[in-house]
Amino acid sequence: MLHSIIIATSYLSLPSCFIHMESIYKEKMAADGCLYLPQFLSDECCNKLIDSYKNTIKYSNEEFLRVKSYKFEKHRFSKFDHVINPLLNVHELPNKTAQFSDLLLEIIEQSELPQTVRKILGENPVLVQTMYFESNKGTERHFDGDLFDSTKKGQVIGCWVALEDVSEEAGSFYYYPKSCFLNDDKEVGLQAKEKYQEYLDCVNKKVANYQENDKAQLYTIYKKGNQLLDESLELAQIKQVTRSYKKGDVVFFNSNLLHGSFRPKFNGKTRHSFSVHFISESQSLVRHAKETIPLNIIKKKNLAIHSN
Repeated sequence: MLHSIIIATSYLSLPSCFIHMESIYKEKMAADGCLYLPQFLSDECCNKLIDSYKNTIKYSNEEFLRVKSYKFEKHRFSKFDHVINPLLNVHELPNKTAQFSDLLLEIIEQSELPQTVRKILGENPVLVQTMYFESNKGTERHFDGDLFDSTKKGQVIGCWVALEDVSEEAGSFYYYPKSCFLNDDKEVGLQAKEKYQEYLDCVNKKVANYQENDKAQLYTIYKKGNQLLDESLELAQIKQVTRSYKKGDVVFFNSNLLHGSFRPKFNGKTRHSFSVHFISESQSLVRHAKETIPLNIIKKKNLAIHSN
């Protein structure tokens, strides 16, 4: 099984050699497309953000933009009183919930997340998206690049941050190191690449049928695409990596890396976490491999942010 190197750091007590980690970060991301850093965020910051979420967002009657539907909706609660429809773009919340956004941006800026992404990309990063999860029903494995990417593919870096201990039972994050190379026959072999290209054809059909709302055809394409992806991964000998995460752990991954989260085995557990995506400042956003969106950069909390 392919495993990510563990490189430990904490923003409250960064080692003096941190500035020399740039080459290690870049090499690891270049080799695997992902990087796992345990206890990157302090317990204090994790606790503050969860408390702010509970005090300002969880029991709000407002509608929030959602990850799966891309629509503004009210919270949906499980029988254990956990919000199960994750929030999208929580860095730009309005009115009374804006204090959560301010705290999130402050924590992101202080946590060395942007600085680490800068070391990975080799240029200044721009924040383009955030999400917050209390609980959910699992996230199907996917490549972010199928949804949005940079004009130079792979220049969007995602960071998933555990705000509490997250076990597999709670629906932990998983990923496939080296899956970003499925389109490179020199890395994975010609057969694996050909299967991956067939999978991409299914993705394009899935997008077209989704727009037409043909649910039966969509499900057929979905099943075929998953089968082709399984075959490509097996031919490339690429395995899934997961773990039980500790509070403050972070996974960095590029937009060409396959990842997702498990469906919770026990719905009584939460998985408080957030994700943030950055893009190189020299790039533009590309949605669904078609629509190019120039960056509209604003500054807030010492961060460069793309204003949607």
